[in-house]
Amino acid sequence: MSIIKAGYGKAYITPPLRKELAGFAGEGRIALGVHDELYARVLLLQNNNETYCIVQTDLLDIDDGFAADIRRDLAGLGLKDSNVFAGAIHTHSGPKGTNKGIDPFIKGMENLMGGYDKELCNRYIRSIHKAVENAFKNLCPCNFRYGMIRTEGIATNRNDKRLPGDPVLLALEGTRADGKKLLVYNVACHPTTMNFQNRMISADLPGGVAGFLEDKVYAMVMFLNGSCGDISTRFTRTASTFDEVERISGKLCKYIDKALKQASPLPADPLKTGAFTYPMAVKKLDSVENAKAKLEKLSRELQRAHSQSRKDLRLFESRVEGAQSNLSLSVGFGGVDMLPMEVRFFRMGTLVFVFVPGELFSALSNPLRAAYGNEVVFCGYFGGYQGYIPDTSSYLAETYETLSSPYERGEGEKLMEAVRDMILSLK
Repeated sequence: MSIIKAGYGKAYITPPLRKELAGFAGEGRIALGVHDELYARVLLLQNNNETYCIVQTDLLDIDDGFAADIRRDLAGLGLKDSNVFAGAIHTHSGPKGTNKGIDPFIKGMENLMGGYDKELCNRYIRSIHKAVENAFKNLCPCNFRYGMIRTEGIATNRNDKRLPGDPVLLALEGTRADGKKLLVYNVACHPTTMNFQNRMISADLPGGVAGFLEDKVYAMVMFLNGSCGDISTRFTRTASTFDEVERISGKLCKYIDKALKQASPLPADPLKTGAFTYPMAVKKLDSVENAKAKLEKLSRELQRAHSQSRKDLRLFESRVEGAQSNLSLSVGFGGVDMLPMEVRFFRMGTLVFVFVPGELFSALSNPLRAAYGNEVVFCGYFGGYQGYIPDTSSYLAETYETLSSPYERGEGEKLMEAVRDMILSLK
């Protein structure tokens, strides 16, 4: 057995007021206040003269250009590019502007993510740098244990609640030699309790969990989102209010506690990384005319749903948003046949973390998780943002996710084959 040292850091990244909020189509969602502060959290792990770093930000996303800037900056602290994993929780109540727009897909999605805010991103890089410096300073031996539990009432498939989704929560707890405890938890969920009407800066559900546990039970609480491309709180939330955020966050805390009551020690085996880049084939896009016609058709269906006072109104609204994204792709994403997708891996004991730069559907990752007793932990929004990655059957319905996805049918399944091969080599 080898000794693992763990360090932690936390940096304030709340944007200034009047900054436009990201995550919903259209403009004008200006931040008028702060409900809960946004942070970058850092977990540093050292083992066998190698140091590994997970950087998690309370943001909608970071694209591959911004993620590369973070890794490049942290190289100055002695961290290898391959050993840094930078991601986002995917709150829809954080700022626009964290995408450099190098990837052609991002250029077609500016209505959701905004243009690149260089000043804001540079400020974030400086904050992350300082958090990592602090993590190096407080490194000390740490023992880890983990538990898993099936949740109910947190999130479901966002288009059909009868479908399975991925309800499994992982709670990974580190107890350091100085007595301080660290928590990393993973569950698949779009943290979109707050909807497009919200004008308050917030980390949504992860912010709620941190409010209950951080600086009270744990020195740091880090949320790693799962394969939530097809999962959200659409059918589990009763309202889009901060009281509802607190209610669901409280349930999450109880599940974390239950998972840890049946936790097992995580073997202190040597840590290991891996990576591959897979060429994702891009689907044939609608012509601008066809994309406009699709948007008009779905807009009419939304109007009818309004007139009928349907309870499933959000489904119709999301399809219109998908058609708007589809039109944006048709206008700004032409002439691209392939998008290279880099997937990174980190083995820690019996757990293998799979860091995906996008919104993977749980329907794709569930078979792999089941094959390995859920010890394969998928983490979305890491290392970049390249959109929704649906399974083949989901393309049959014109949902927001499939309309927004840039990928050809079947590419998700091919990506999972490559992921399986890498997991086999790491395990």
